[in-house]
Amino acid sequence: MEKKLSITIPCYNVSEYLNETLGSLIKCRTIGFLDIIIVDDGSKDDTLKIADSYVKQYPDSIRVIAKENGGHGSTINAGLKIAVGKYFAVIDGDDWVDSGVMDELVDYLAEVDADVVITGHHKNFVTIDKEETLGYLENRDIEYNIAYVIERNFRFPMTDICYRTKILQDMKLTIQEHTFYVDEEFCTLPFMLVNRIRFFGKGYYHYRIGSPNQSISLANTIKRINHRIRVFKRIYELTDFQDMALANSTYINNKLVGLAKAILVIYYVKFENRQEGYKQGELFYAELMKNYPKIFLPCKRMIGILRFFNKFRIPASVFDYFFNIKKTLKK
Repeated sequence: MEKKLSITIPCYNVSEYLNETLGSLIKCRTIGFLDIIIVDDGSKDDTLKIADSYVKQYPDSIRVIAKENGGHGSTINAGLKIAVGKYFAVIDGDDWVDSGVMDELVDYLAEVDADVVITGHHKNFVTIDKEETLGYLENRDIEYNIAYVIERNFRFPMTDICYRTKILQDMKLTIQEHTFYVDEEFCTLPFMLVNRIRFFGKGYYHYRIGSPNQSISLANTIKRINHRIRVFKRIYELTDFQDMALANSTYINNKLVGLAKAILVIYYVKFENRQEGYKQGELFYAELMKNYPKIFLPCKRMIGILRFFNKFRIPASVFDYFFNIKKTLKK
């Protein structure tokens, strides 16, 4: 049976959640068309044991890779190497899917011939039992292009992306290992080649938010800011702006501007030690000016505001309220 969707499931110590994740997938009537690749990233708990139990029950649809710890990027790399599905997506081992919507998506993927299919997702705030649904209103019967995406200022998160597997494998996509926030590499680098885009119109992915250990938490955002810079620089270095179509180049440049702005906001506004944040922010701003002029110019427009917030110790929550920066500080 031809697989329509390869799903890599990065796992590190997710034994508490993995039954829910896999349970939601095995309920799909289309499971025969799914290529589910569980990648255990050196877990110390029962994650691998649970994964193996599902492989025994569904050997034609579920596989396991057990490897030494290498970080989120390494699990994507491992899954992509052996993926056989027409499309490729990533579902973290502590999240889950809506089985019914997944079935609709698999049927849709079997019919379309796009470079990427965009879905939508649900944010589940588990500590307060709240759910937010995020999606797109585009017509699923129409094929869109990068110019349209730029016009609408879309920034697609990993939860919403199903790439054509062949594109990723042909470009030999590899994600940084031992690095946080590499979802930005996954969500950006393939757009050097992507142009034919479809919008499915529904979200199948339920993204769990609430653990203090998640990289989205403010403490980890500050602690791991160097990881964001590492991701920013790698995307820039791997992007061949001159040989790409103008629309693709513009899209990736816009993504890099967003990443740079997020880093500056963390330094100037999010740092508890505002003096240290100012110092580090000025160093990064000077580096943008010297080495990344196309990224620097859009950032230049906001630097005065950032310095103002830093000088008068205005709370980060006020900045978020007025400038809606939260969307640039993703998982």
